[in-house]
Amino acid sequence: MSTVTNVILTCALGDDDKLPAVNEYLTREHFGLGLLAVDRLWPPGDHGKAMETHVWIGAFNCLDRAEFLAAIADVHWDDRDAVRVFLQLQDDEGFRDPVRLAV
Repeated sequence: MSTVTNVILTCALGDDDKLPAVNEYLTREHFGLGLLAVDRLWPPGDHGKAMETHVWIGAFNCLDRAEFLAAIADVHWDDRDAVRVFLQLQDDEGFRDPVRLAV
């Protein structure tokens, strides 16, 4: 049975180099490519303004959410207070309130 979890992860501009650490967990746990960067889909300035946060998205089947959040918390973020994780479970109508990392 499919139990998809949709994920949006946002962080401060200075933490864009942290995605490989998050995706290392996802790849190790057999979740394909991991999260994909949304904020790089268009060149900065094409629409008058560049994104001022990093936004990564993904959808994962049978994701252990507690383990995934622990993996994100283990990353050495420069600005932990700016990290937000939005989750939408299989039967949710929309995304739940964002998860913030403990500082």
